[in-house]
Amino acid sequence: ALLILVIAATNYMNLTTARATERAKEVGMRKVLGAFRGQLFWQFLSESLVLTLVALALSLAAAAAFLPSFNQLSQRQLSFDVLFQPVGILSLMGIWLLVSFVAGSYPALALSYFQPIKVLKGAFKNTASGLLLRKSLIVLQFIISVFLIVSTLVVNNQMNFIQNKKLGYDKQHIIALPTDGRINKNLKALKNEFTQNPNVKNVALAYETPTFIQWGDGVETVGTSNPVQKMITAFPGDEDLAKTLDIKIIAGSDLTEADMQLLNAEDDSKSDYRFLINETLAKQLGWKSQDAVAKKIKLGGRLGEIKGVFRDFHFASMKQPIGSLGIFPVTWGNVLLVKMTGNNIPQTLSFLENKWKTLAPHRPFSYTFLDEEYRQMYANENRISRVFTVFAGLAILLACLGLFGLVAYTTAQRTKEIGIRKVLGASVL
Repeated sequence: ALLILVIAATNYMNLTTARATERAKEVGMRKVLGAFRGQLFWQFLSESLVLTLVALALSLAAAAAFLPSFNQLSQRQLSFDVLFQPVGILSLMGIWLLVSFVAGSYPALALSYFQPIKVLKGAFKNTASGLLLRKSLIVLQFIISVFLIVSTLVVNNQMNFIQNKKLGYDKQHIIALPTDGRINKNLKALKNEFTQNPNVKNVALAYETPTFIQWGDGVETVGTSNPVQKMITAFPGDEDLAKTLDIKIIAGSDLTEADMQLLNAEDDSKSDYRFLINETLAKQLGWKSQDAVAKKIKLGGRLGEIKGVFRDFHFASMKQPIGSLGIFPVTWGNVLLVKMTGNNIPQTLSFLENKWKTLAPHRPFSYTFLDEEYRQMYANENRISRVFTVFAGLAILLACLGLFGLVAYTTAQRTKEIGIRKVLGASVL
C-alpha cells in the first residue's frame, strides 16, 4: 500500500512540475505585484492539500464500495467502522498531511523559485535539473512496479510449486471419514461393504491424515553395539495404509493381515510389531534401505522388527524438510481413508453413505477430500498470492497512467514541431 502511495505521489510531482511552465507568467505577475516567495510556496502547497483531501474523500468512498470484494479476495472480515474511531481519524489526517507535503513541497518550491526576469525566457522549461527530476521519478515508479511484478511472480511460482509438487503419496480421490471405537471394532465388515463398489479401491484405518502428521515418538535400535536413539514422527495405521496412499515400498515388503494378527489388543507389550520406516529414518539409524530390513527397533516402547522401508514423502508443510517417519500397525484410529477410482464420484459417495448409515448409524457420514485438506494447509499463502497479483496490477496501472500523462503533456507542447514535420511529409506512423 505504501509503495502504491509513493507511485501516486510521484505522479503528482511529475505532472505538476511538468506543467510548471504554464504557470510561469502567473508567478511572475504575482511577484511583480509584491508577492513573496513564502506566500507563493504556501499557495501552491495549499493546492496540494486541497487536491489530496479530495482524493482522500474519494478513496474513502471507493474503499466502502470495494470492501466486500476485498474481504472476499483476502478471506478476511475487515470493518469500515475502524476508520471512524479516534485512531483511524488521526491516521487518515496524518497520511493526508504527509502525502500533501511530500508530493506538494517540491512543485511548490520549484514554482515559487521562478524569477520574473527569466519567465519570458522559459528558463525552467529548458533546465536539465527539471528534466532529470522527472526522469528520475519515472524510473522510481517503474522500479517499484518491477519489484512488485517480481514479487508477484515469486509468490505465484511458489503456489504453483506447492500445488503441483509430487508429495510421494497419492492424495487424489481419497476421502477421510472420522471414526471411533465402535466403528473400529466392526472395521472388517465396513471395509468389505465399501470395497463391494468397483469404484472403491482401498480402505485404510489411520490415526490421522497424512497431510500434517503430528504424532511424535521415540525410536531406539536394539541388539547393536552402539544403540541409536531419536525422536521421530509416527504414523499409526493398519495393513492397508501404504496401499491406500500409494506409498512406495523400496526395500522389504508392506504390512499384511498376518502382521496385524501379531498385535495384542489388551496388552501392547505382548505384541510382536512389524514396522515400516522411511529412507530418512533408515539413514539416521545408520543403515542403507536394504540393510534396515529385519533389524530390531523399539518405537515408542513397542518392540519389533523393520519389515519394509518406504520412499520419503511430505507429511508436513513444504516449508519443512522431510523428516524421519515410522509406520506401526494398530487396530485403533481416528480416521478412515477411502481411496476411489475417480469414476462416478457422486454415486460412489452416495453408496458409501448408505453403507455407513447401516453399519455406523450412531455417527453422521461426514467426510473431507484429502486434496482439499492439503490445499487448506496453504490457504494463507494462496490469499497472499491473490492480493499480490491484484495490487501489483494496480501499481503497474498507476505507473503507466503517470507516464501517459507526461507523454500527453509533452506531445501537446510539441504541436508546432508535429505540424512542421507533417508539412515536410512525415506520416502519422
